[in-house]
Parts: sequence; C-alpha cells; structure tokens
Amino acid sequence: SVLMGLFGDYATDSFAYTNHMIDLTTIDGRDAILLDVVYKEPKLNNALADAIVAIDADTGDIIQTADGDDYFMWLDEVGTMSETQSDQIFKIQYRVITDSEAASSAEDVQQFHQNGLTRFTAADGTTVMAATHKTDAEAVLIKCPYSYTRAEGAGSILQRFGSPSIYVDDKTSETHTFGLAATDKALTALHNIHYPP
Repeated sequence: SVLMGLFGDYATDSFAYTNHMIDLTTIDGRDAILLDVVYKEPKLNNALADAIVAIDADTGDIIQTADGDDYFMWLDEVGTMSETQSDQIFKIQYRVITDSEAASSAEDVQQFHQNGLTRFTAADGTTVMAATHKTDAEAVLIKCPYSYTRAEGAGSILQRFGSPSIYVDDKTSETHTFGLAATDKALTALHNIHYPP
C-alpha cells in the first residue's frame, strides 16, 4: 500500500494505517485530503504514534510538505523526550513505553491517538494545522508544514489547549493546564476540532 511504502522504516511488523480522522483542504491550489496515519514508532519501543500524510484528491499522489517530506511526523517535528516541565510548553512530551505496554493494544499506550485534524487560515493570514490528541487530552495548533518550511517555523506550536500529562520516571506526575485554570479538572478523551471561518 501507499502507506507501507511511505512508512517502511517506521512500520514495524508491516504496521501503518489511517485512523478515523481526515480533513479536506486545498494546498497550493490542489484539492487535498489530510490523513492521520498511525504507525509503530521504534524510538518509543513500538508505541503507536501519529503522522500526517496529504494526498491529492484528484490524482492520489502524495503532496509533500513545504520542505519536501512525504509526511509530517509529530514526534520528530514537535516532540521532546524531556521530563522537565518547562521543555514541554512548546513541545509535546513523548515517552518510551514498557515492554508490557508495547504488547497491549489499549488506546492509553498510544502517543497520542489523534482524533481531530483540520487546516485553516487564521485571521492574521497564518496557515494553521490543528489536531486533538485523545489520550493526551489536548488540542495543538501549529504553523502548517504544508505551507511553511522549517526555516519559516513549520511545526512550531502556536497554541495549546487542554491538560496533557507530564511523565517523570515513566509515570504521570501531574498535568499541564493550557488554556485552563490550574484549579480546573483535567480534560479527558478530547475529540474533534473545528475552525469556523
């Protein structure tokens, strides 16, 4: 399949599939379908992780990012393995899962079960890609990698909303509170994201 060809190096045990979220958009005048792709990430002991692939709706061809990549990988572009809380404000914390977690198919060992995905132009003209991560209980808005190069800030976090967990020594110690009062309860199972123009 196309995904196996793209994720051959990452598709451990021939494992890569599209999740239940797509977004229809236009990229450089081409009708495009943004797909959430789930793959096994070797750097995380084969935890299920998310990437985004853009497909030309007319031809079925891959639309590359502005940097010429065939996909946008959250871990590589926006991730950190740091357990320091301040390092996790403009980066998403990832962790290496245990062998017993790797043998599980439970959603809570996925990093981070992307549920919502959309691309839009903000009022200031910035093209934004936004996603929700169910098991990390947050929405993340980034500068769109299909419109900007890394040198122009592609993948940089513009805004976060939610209560992602903070992992220290492989255990949840507490949660961030992005856009929430510190006294608010942590969010759970965040799903769709929509931008009304």
